Amino acid sequence: MTTTRMRVFRCGYCGEEKAINYMALSNLCVRDNKQRPTGAAIASQIKTVLQCLDCREHKTVPAFAIPDLCQRCLIERLPLEPEDLADEPAAAASNQDIASKVTEAILDLLSQGKLPPWKMGFEYGNPRNAVTGKEYKGINRWKLEARQRLNEWKDSRWLTAKQARQAGGRVKAGATPVDIHFFLPDEHINVIKTHRVYNLDQTTVTLTQPLILERPDGFNPVDEAERIIQEMPQPPYIEKRDSMAGPPRYQHWNDLVIIPTLGSFDSSGHYYDAMFHELAHSTGHKSRLNRPDLSPDRCSEEYGREELVAEMTSAMLCEKAGIGLQTIENAAAYLKNWADTIRAEPGIIVQASHLAERAFNFIAPEN
Repeated sequence: MTTTRMRVFRCGYCGEEKAINYMALSNLCVRDNKQRPTGAAIASQIKTVLQCLDCREHKTVPAFAIPDLCQRCLIERLPLEPEDLADEPAAAASNQDIASKVTEAILDLLSQGKLPPWKMGFEYGNPRNAVTGKEYKGINRWKLEARQRLNEWKDSRWLTAKQARQAGGRVKAGATPVDIHFFLPDEHINVIKTHRVYNLDQTTVTLTQPLILERPDGFNPVDEAERIIQEMPQPPYIEKRDSMAGPPRYQHWNDLVIIPTLGSFDSSGHYYDAMFHELAHSTGHKSRLNRPDLSPDRCSEEYGREELVAEMTSAMLCEKAGIGLQTIENAAAYLKNWADTIRAEPGIIVQASHLAERAFNFIAPEN
């Protein structure tokens, strides 16, 4: 994505801020260049203004956290702080730290030739707090998942140093924590709180509960996947065709998901992964969540962000349905593409994870 930049000038006579096409000179607007009295004092005042790719508002550079997201949008895309962490010690973090650290976590994984967390499957369950059992949301989910896979830890549970002590253990010497970030609304200003957590394998804590939360008796992944599809609110029309009709796709102009039949895929997991991916795209339709990036141009930067949203949403839906998926085609090219995209856009993971959470909650709302 390219950040929209505008050169905005302040007229040295009337003091109004105007785009360059309304300026006769760098310090005088067209109107006042003709009307100002001879000899009137003028001053040149130039400001660079960026357009936030989320709220689409034009703001001066100091209002931006990173080049493509303003401070307000970056903060409000973070998960809300859970009540059980309210009394925990919290560190300060800048807006730039949040975007750069989650980007670093994903790039470290990709640089080693490993799949991104949204394509790995979750055989150990989603990252969750070891004490409360609550799952981590938004960018925290993908950041913790990336660090777990990067270090080859077998446990997906995390806890703070305080929680480790309360559980009768401690953090092992030399263990490096992972920063997770939360949004805390305030009457006057939005606050970012950063907590440091450790993977259970980095501690001496022993827990009696099972690693994976058990599914209810009679749980069937295929049945659950079908239930999610059938119960999606305001669904698009789904048309199943034979494999000769081309790859799965979503057509936003007629709100249609086209997908080959189940027998055309290598496994049911691949079929439902593709179905969930296309349903995620459909949530961006103007009649649903109205995302602006449903572009038919596959070379556009907006298309890359929309694909990332669909990948993340599909991963969450596959986990909910009990279908883990760890294989992709053309892995090397795929990894390079995502690495280039993420490296060029420091805020893309923050923004895409927020949009993916919204898409996931739209397709599979809590009862």
